Amino acid sequence: MSLVANKQITSYAALQPLGMAIAEVGLIHPDITMMQLKVFTALSVCGTSTSSELAEILGTVVANLYFSIDILSDGKTHNPDGGGLDLIQRNTDPECIRRNLLTLTEKGNLIAKLVSVRLNGATDAYLKAAVAT
Repeated sequence: MSLVANKQITSYAALQPLGMAIAEVGLIHPDITMMQLKVFTALSVCGTSTSSELAEILGTVVANLYFSIDILSDGKTHNPDGGGLDLIQRNTDPECIRRNLLTLTEKGNLIAKLVSVRLNGATDAYLKAAVAT
């Protein structure tokens, strides 16, 4: 077997856990958008954040986040019948009543931990495969 073919097989095997992590996110909601995934990931890393802080982190404007935040939380604004994913929650900031603090819900924390474990497996497998070649 050629060295190139061997590297491709090794890379494929190493990336399988990454595929499993992405599939885990797909189970959350099959139609999850890239922006929703970015918001969820940013909140899982940051903990508590505001919409403005998330917009700065993600390099976008707050208006681009409203739909994603709504769907990831209760979904009442954009989809009153279907509801949201209940992965994040909005709480009024006690220091400023006009500002919401965003955090992951218990369900959101569990999914973030599961995805993190899968991604750590993907990274470990990829590094082992890279060292082996």
